[in-house]
Amino acid sequence: ARAGLGGRVGPEYAYCNTDYKDHWLIDPVGSIFKCNVEFELNNPVGKLKEDGELDLDEQLWSRWLAKDPFNRHACKECTSLPICLGGCVFALNSAGSPRCIAQDERLTSEYIILKYQQSKSQGVRS
Repeated sequence: ARAGLGGRVGPEYAYCNTDYKDHWLIDPVGSIFKCNVEFELNNPVGKLKEDGELDLDEQLWSRWLAKDPFNRHACKECTSLPICLGGCVFALNSAGSPRCIAQDERLTSEYIILKYQQSKSQGVRS
């Protein structure tokens, strides 16, 4: 099972793949990225060495795993926390606050429907 949010939250749920400790993108020259947006901006967190080992900038890498919505007052008070798990780490890192889906009813509804459809297609039972 994959551990979300650096291992702090259940194995099945995350706002984004970046919430999983074992998720990254590697470009053709071996640069390692934690997020699709960071990939597009060419902001790697490390490099894949010739021997296959990861050479990570620990400070950059740790920013992606430090998200803990249970320590953010606004998140702890929010009824959408079980759905969004604290939102987008990229937004948190770049703007200082995550994109809050609770403020957008349409986005919240679409997210719930998407998660339901994904669970049905994967045969996950509630």
